[in-house]
Amino acid sequence: MIFVYYTSYWIYLAMLLLNVILYSVRVKRDSDKALKILLVYLWTMFIIQVVSDVMTYIASDNLYFTHIYLCTHFVLLSSFYRTVFTNLRQRNFVILSLSVVFLFLIIQYSMHPELLSYYNLSEIFAVNYLVTVYSLIYNYNSLSVKIQFPYINWGVMTYSILSTALFLYGNIATKMDLKISIPVWIIHLVVIIFLQSMIFIQWIKCFYKNNYGELS
Repeated sequence: MIFVYYTSYWIYLAMLLLNVILYSVRVKRDSDKALKILLVYLWTMFIIQVVSDVMTYIASDNLYFTHIYLCTHFVLLSSFYRTVFTNLRQRNFVILSLSVVFLFLIIQYSMHPELLSYYNLSEIFAVNYLVTVYSLIYNYNSLSVKIQFPYINWGVMTYSILSTALFLYGNIATKMDLKISIPVWIIHLVVIIFLQSMIFIQWIKCFYKNNYGELS
C-alpha cells in the first residue's frame, strides 16, 4: 500500500508540474481571463504542495497547510467560475458566497484558534460544497449554450464531491493505524490525478486543437 501511495503521489505531482509548464507556455497576456486564473491556480497549488512537503520533513506536521490549500483553492476557483459565468445573478452569487464563507471562517478561527490544528469540518464542507454548486451551475448552463471549459468543470465537480467525503474522514484517519488510513489518501490522490487529467485534456482542446484542426 505504501508503494501504491507514493506512486500515486509522484504521478499527481508530475501531472501538476506538466500542467503548470503547458499552461505557462501557452497562456499569454492577451489570453482569456479564465485561463490566466487557471494558470495562477496551477502555480499556487504546485507551490503549496512543494512547501507543504518540505515542511513535513522539517516539522513532521503540515496539517495547517490544509487550511491554506482549501482557502486558496476556494478563492481561485470562485474567481474562475465568476469569470466564466455570463449571468449577472450567477456572478453575484459567487461574490456573495465567497464573502460569507470568509467572514464565517474569520469569526470561527478568532473564537476557536485550536481548529487550525485539525481538519476543520465546517471549512471543508463549505468550500467544497460551494465549488460543487458552481460546477453544477456551469454544467446547467451547458444545456442552453456551449460552455468553454467542460473538461475542467467535470474534473472540479468530481474532485469537489469526492474530496469532501475524504477530507471529512481526515480527522478520524489521522488517529488510525497507517495501514487502515492510507487507502483513503490513495483514493484522494487518484481523485486529484483525475482533476489534473481533465485540466490536461482541456489544454489539448484549447491549444493543441487550434494548431491541428483534425484533433477534436
